[in-house]
Amino acid sequence: MKQKNPMWTSTSILVAAVLAVIAFVRGDWQIPLLVGAFAIWGLRVFLILGLPALRVRRNRWEQKRKGLEAEKDRKRAEAERSAAENDPEAAQALLRHVNHRISDQLKALYPEARWEWKTKDPALLAIHGGIGRIRVYGVPGYEYADVELEQSGTLSCSLVKGLAEPTAEQDLPAQPPNQDDVDPQAWYERQGRKTLETLIADLDSRGYHCLFLKEDGSICVRPMEGDEETVQDTLEDFPEKHLWDTLVKVLEDAGLAAAARGDCITVAW
Repeated sequence: MKQKNPMWTSTSILVAAVLAVIAFVRGDWQIPLLVGAFAIWGLRVFLILGLPALRVRRNRWEQKRKGLEAEKDRKRAEAERSAAENDPEAAQALLRHVNHRISDQLKALYPEARWEWKTKDPALLAIHGGIGRIRVYGVPGYEYADVELEQSGTLSCSLVKGLAEPTAEQDLPAQPPNQDDVDPQAWYERQGRKTLETLIADLDSRGYHCLFLKEDGSICVRPMEGDEETVQDTLEDFPEKHLWDTLVKVLEDAGLAAAARGDCITVAW
């Protein structure tokens, strides 16, 4: 059955109301009643035609606004990637941002989670997007996770179980112990500070809160208690063991919690 046009129905009601007022009402009440009839009809016309048109216009404006925001985010992401390609420090800052997002996703379900990159040069992944693999610790039943970073900035982690460990970057070769005494303060300002600050920022973004400085200058971390240590970087001209007490004070003055323990210096933050 064909539905009646709402406007035709409203107009018919208006005509009937006007005729009824003219036919049955005389005197001062006739004009106010006619005005009221036309006012009610006008309101109904607005509800039938005007309100839907306003909703359509508002929806179009919202879609346009969202499109402009998405375009703005895309251009900002492209600018960040372009800057990171030409600036190693910007690339590392972008990578740390990605690291924090990965850690947030893992720690939302596994508060004790820690992880390591298994993808070669993850900074390129942070710049251009793609899929990389990480080794996870403190995540019961899983050993790895695939990280997908889209050009739009969307990041997702998919836990992987039961796969063989992918080929990882080889650890940096250990440097022979330094044979000459160095001033720990001068060494830290000249070489140690930048390396440690950069590495600590990276480790902190991956859920670590402690590292170990070995006699040969290698910087190691232990993913979980009882796990083997993994080398993250190597410090050149690392001070001899008899200077470690002085080096510990230098590290403490830099705001780090340090302690000499046997074959290494532990550094926490």
